[in-house]
Amino acid sequence: MPECTHCGEEYPAPGPYKSHVLTCTNENGAVSTDEPVEGTASASSDSSEEADSKTTPIDQHIERVVDDRLETVESELAQMSEDVDELENFATISLGERRLDQAEANLSEFSQSLTDLSEQTLEQVNELEARLEFQTVVLATALDALAEADVDVDTEPIRAYQQEQIVTDRSPSKRLEDAIEHLES
Repeated sequence: MPECTHCGEEYPAPGPYKSHVLTCTNENGAVSTDEPVEGTASASSDSSEEADSKTTPIDQHIERVVDDRLETVESELAQMSEDVDELENFATISLGERRLDQAEANLSEFSQSLTDLSEQTLEQVNELEARLEFQTVVLATALDALAEADVDVDTEPIRAYQQEQIVTDRSPSKRLEDAIEHLES
């Protein structure tokens, strides 16, 4: 509620102000009619005369009404400023959420491409393992055939290679080992 600039009492705005001004009293209990108007200097030549003269209760009333309306407009302006700030915060959050959604979509797309790459790599590794196993079987068969034909074969490079490698799958290596031992015996 606005306060009276004369007595400091609060009154309901804006309608009852006229009745408040008429009943507003100073410290002695009398209605004051000799207060100067604050901040109403005119640029004309009569401004010095107006500044010297005392304001009337009507001038005070008009000034109070203008102040009350100005106060109302200022509070509405402050509320609008708060609303704009809230809307700006919402827009910022909304923009952040859109960026987060876009980042999640990019991450999902990247994850899918990595999954596709790993599947292709796994297929290629399986194909290479199949080829290696086939070549091991072919080599074991060739060594068995050479052993049956009593052909001397130098297996020392094969043994050296085996010792340098870490064998993860024992069945093809075991078959190769058996073929080499069969050849040497």
